[in-house]
Amino acid sequence: MDKLSKILKRYFWLIGLIPIYLYYKNLLIYSQNIPHWDDYALINFINNYQESDSYFEKIQLIFAQHNEHRIAFTRIISLLIYKVNGSLNFQWMIWMGNFALLGILCIFYRFLKKNQISINYLVPICFFLFQLSLYENSYWGMASVQNFWVVFFVLMAFWQISNHKIPYFWAFIAAFTSANGVLFIPLIGVMIFLFERNYQALIKFSFFSLILVLIYFLPYQQPPNSQPITIDIFNNAKAALMNFGSVLDFNPNRLLELRITQTSLFGGLILLFFGGGIIYKYLNVIQIKNTNHFNLYFLAAILLFGFGTCCLTSISRLQYGFYVFLTSKYKIYSIMGMSSLYLLLIINFQYIGKRLFLFIFSILSIYLFIFSYYYSIGPIKDYYKSEIADYYNGWHNGKEKVETNPNSCFQYSSTFLDWHINELSVKNKFLLGKVEVRSNSVFIQNQEFITSGIESGNGAYLEFTSATNRYIFAAKQEINNNKKAYFLKNQSIYGKGFTAEIPLTEIVSGNYFINILDKSDHSIHRIATNYYIEIEGIKAPEIKQNW
Repeated sequence: MDKLSKILKRYFWLIGLIPIYLYYKNLLIYSQNIPHWDDYALINFINNYQESDSYFEKIQLIFAQHNEHRIAFTRIISLLIYKVNGSLNFQWMIWMGNFALLGILCIFYRFLKKNQISINYLVPICFFLFQLSLYENSYWGMASVQNFWVVFFVLMAFWQISNHKIPYFWAFIAAFTSANGVLFIPLIGVMIFLFERNYQALIKFSFFSLILVLIYFLPYQQPPNSQPITIDIFNNAKAALMNFGSVLDFNPNRLLELRITQTSLFGGLILLFFGGGIIYKYLNVIQIKNTNHFNLYFLAAILLFGFGTCCLTSISRLQYGFYVFLTSKYKIYSIMGMSSLYLLLIINFQYIGKRLFLFIFSILSIYLFIFSYYYSIGPIKDYYKSEIADYYNGWHNGKEKVETNPNSCFQYSSTFLDWHINELSVKNKFLLGKVEVRSNSVFIQNQEFITSGIESGNGAYLEFTSATNRYIFAAKQEINNNKKAYFLKNQSIYGKGFTAEIPLTEIVSGNYFINILDKSDHSIHRIATNYYIEIEGIKAPEIKQNW
């Protein structure tokens, strides 16, 4: 028993490799070379960059505003991929973006090493950081680069500020990765230098920050079609706390009101415990002259950055509803809050206390990881299918958003183009289920269909065919209640039935037959439903994503 205890004590950190392995394994399976939403702006950027003969114009294109951000770093990454690969590969971009998580982990490792704390204490952070519930950023090229790397750059900037240095490089690159970098590094940096009474550094950093902010905001334009911000103190505060506590939200099937209550309370608890911990730590060192308050400054900066971003998001996104603050796109800031709280508790206590918090946070983080894996793998599979279907529709129905000539900066051949369509006679009259034409969409629900597909991209799709057009839409399939299927090989996670809501903006007016497509590993079968529907399409509003 003593020998086993010694082995666990020495090699406990190996447990932290499990979530890293599972995270990148799923990234390898489900990441695709398909553009998604704002990714098309990168294709336009590279085309414009290639056509420009002026170096000044090229620099302007790199630093041009994209919505409320200046995504120079993201554009530079896309250019590097284009130069190396010969075309813009979005799967490469996804991997480049997700490598930032390893960088963030290394920063926390450096923090532990600086405080002479065992690498074993990194385990809870691994389970917090590499959750599959981050999938809205993880599997989207532009979002992964922008939203993960800005956190790394900001943490590096705070690291230098906490070490009494001015982070010229890290602050600049963070500012031109995402807007929260230019807002919070100057603000928090000035607070730290002022609190430390390092007036020489304060003057230098304030001057540098002023120049940085002016460069960013002087040519700033209001994004076209942007929604007005919403100022409602109570609801803004609730939304910010929800966002900050969203690491606890792993089950999207619960009632929204329950999710709102739990996450807002949890976000408040993170702030409360952190505030108590920072006061306790500060009171214990305030009497010591020339004390290096690195730990306090660095961890407080991370928490302020995370919660500050949540507050900013609550103002700019509240008009879309509370559910927005529980999406995985913003969960990275909640994870930063939990990580900073955990590290603060670790440095506040002696050996016995450290081990207690290691145990508590290890159990909590593993619990959250397992359930986030369970509830996220289904949406990840649905996202994978939707991307294939959406790109197929754009390719075949004259709505393609990119050039398909050989000189295009983007080359993609969908596997959908090569699928062999077979008639499945045994289900030739399969009932489609409930079909409801709404004001802006067609809603379809089936409770009986069972798919034969198991691997990524396999499963149920809906085919809309008319005399002149053919559309394919991914169906969202019902999840199997057997949790073992998520962790066993060659087991389908899907149960009976599916749902689909097809926006009328995605299909032109006409008379359509609806069929079910069941994709398996080597073929796709068309299952006729004999269902006929008349659709009146809606023209999608043109939103300028980049200028």
